[in-house]
Amino acid sequence: MKKYTRGFTFIEMMIGMVVIGVVGAMSIPTYVDASQQKKDDSLWQHSVAVKDAHDTLLERGSVPSVADLAAHLPGRIAAVAGGVKVEFSGVSYVVPTYTNGMCTIPTKSVDEAVGCVGAIAS
Repeated sequence: MKKYTRGFTFIEMMIGMVVIGVVGAMSIPTYVDASQQKKDDSLWQHSVAVKDAHDTLLERGSVPSVADLAAHLPGRIAAVAGGVKVEFSGVSYVVPTYTNGMCTIPTKSVDEAVGCVGAIAS
């Protein structure tokens, strides 16, 4: 009877598959966290852009409305009641705007003066 010494035993194959599965399972949360971080960073950039537009218009001596903020920003931006609508990965988000400087009273129309710009909540 010949004894074959080449190849792997069933147990060795199972151990290899378990190791590959564990390494794969450990990498999934890292990928998910990176995807969420990318989304959060992009939404933060949109919020900062609206805040910068608000500050620029205030420095020029005018109190901007929601429509003024949207017109001052590049891209597919729209003024909506309650804020400035931006888009990320095909999903629309609203950068909230408020009528007072303490960010407590939301704007109710696009023609209302903006006293404060909030951040997008993801």
